[in-house]
Amino acid sequence: MKVAITSLALLAVCAGQALAQQASAGFRAADLNDDGVVTRAEYDSALNEGFARVDTDRDGQFSLAERLAVGGGPAGGGAPDPDANADGVVTRAEYDAFHGARFIRLDLNRDGRLLASESSGAPR
Repeated sequence: MKVAITSLALLAVCAGQALAQQASAGFRAADLNDDGVVTRAEYDSALNEGFARVDTDRDGQFSLAERLAVGGGPAGGGAPDPDANADGVVTRAEYDAFHGARFIRLDLNRDGRLLASESSGAPR
């Protein structure tokens, strides 16, 4: 039993480190002028690039198949999903609303900018 608990704890630590590294990479990618701050304009620019990358057929929405084709995956394990109406596709409006709310949640001091210290990641 102790081995199983220790293994789970180690797995959780490793997963946490991997998520932190991914968030850090996302933050650096969104920080277009490399000043250590992600403004709302930089955040929105990263969102535009992310949506365009996933919307492979350029129809203004993306499906799970498109998400998987670019190396993404389904939201799961309690992860939030931008598909607000759960119809299997994410429209641009759903994507923008989801990530707009995320920016507000991440901007802890409400100054319209994200610092690495207050952000668990930039858009993905």
